[in-house]
Amino acid sequence: MKKALSVFLAVTLFISVIPWAVFASADHDLENAILTAKSKIEIPVEYSEFSSNIYTDYGETSYSLRWATKDEEYTQPKQISINVNNCGDITSYDCSDYTTYSNKLQFPKFTDEEFKNTAKQWLFSVNPSWEKSLPDDAITVQGAKGVTSSTIPVVFERMENGLPFCNDHATVSINTQTKEVLSFYSKWTYPSSIPDPSEAIDEAIAEKIYHEKSPMKLSYKNIDNHGILVYTPQNGNIVIDARTGEEFDFFQYGQSNSKAASGGSNLMTEESADAAAPEAPRLTESELKNIDEVENLLPEKELRNIAENLPNTDIKNLTLTSLNYHRMNSEDEPSQYRARLYFENTNPDDYGRAYVYLDAQTGELFNFNCYTDRKADERNKVSFDTALKTAESFIKQYGGKAAEKVKNTSEPPVNMEKVYNYNSYF
Repeated sequence: MKKALSVFLAVTLFISVIPWAVFASADHDLENAILTAKSKIEIPVEYSEFSSNIYTDYGETSYSLRWATKDEEYTQPKQISINVNNCGDITSYDCSDYTTYSNKLQFPKFTDEEFKNTAKQWLFSVNPSWEKSLPDDAITVQGAKGVTSSTIPVVFERMENGLPFCNDHATVSINTQTKEVLSFYSKWTYPSSIPDPSEAIDEAIAEKIYHEKSPMKLSYKNIDNHGILVYTPQNGNIVIDARTGEEFDFFQYGQSNSKAASGGSNLMTEESADAAAPEAPRLTESELKNIDEVENLLPEKELRNIAENLPNTDIKNLTLTSLNYHRMNSEDEPSQYRARLYFENTNPDDYGRAYVYLDAQTGELFNFNCYTDRKADERNKVSFDTALKTAESFIKQYGGKAAEKVKNTSEPPVNMEKVYNYNSYF
């Protein structure tokens, strides 16, 4: 099969690597995530098929768990999906039962207050620590989307010290005919600390600072083909730090506080899972099988080492910010899991990113894409022939048997002066 390879832009190839020694606790954490989910949400016995994916972004790990009924002929399997984070909270839930949807008129059988109470009871039993941040006056029942809709969403807005907090929220969708909870989605932040509103400067002072940094400008605005004079802020995106009065720098603050912002105590322990329910849940045969699969996955350190040691790439100048273990559904795959590593540049003056897809059990490389953008005078200036030799060397070194079946079909660019990257195709 022919493969397209683009040096410095995109590479799709295959690589064989001697397996590294495995030393990871991913299987233990997955086990705790399963027990945590089952201690909070009942999984019916007929949902006997289990699979999982593991995601790590900026130090936060979440476990995507899926239980499904057996796939029988002419029957759509039902499934339950639950996401558990490394703090032991349920962040999403979905129970896909296609029999609950209908084209018939379905006016809600219950009042908004009844839907609200059902959502509260369910959410606070699943994540009890969230209750204090979701007051009654910040809960709204948005109403069914139409007369044939079978669901109604109840939206919770997070409040801290009487103020909306970081756009955190939770939505519980309920069946309008039975009051069954069908799905739940959330955005929830775990700050290391929450400043008190009394630390903020006076509103009048903030208003003055804002106008100094973003004065109003006069311009014309087209309204129904009429030129209307309007005043608009010169910089409508400016944000003032309420404690210092300085312009808020999102990038610098995010880089220095990414780990702190994702903090929170790690509740993913066997003790916390056991304490959540009087009768501790037990692992099924399908769940144990999946845990055994995860036990054989290469840990972050070794996957990162493989990616960073790819020659003639800029990955070593980038920072790993995301690692996802994704389970493959195809039976034709040589192993069950893929690892997706995402690197990015933490220097605000330079843009750079890279994706590396590896076999999570063997380290075999399936896909690589790296792009960096530097100032013109800092770019490496190489000829097309040099770049082509680099590409050929790369694919011969890592392409294995696939490299023997392809040939170069690349041609030099027409206008060399405007080229920043060379594309080589095999």
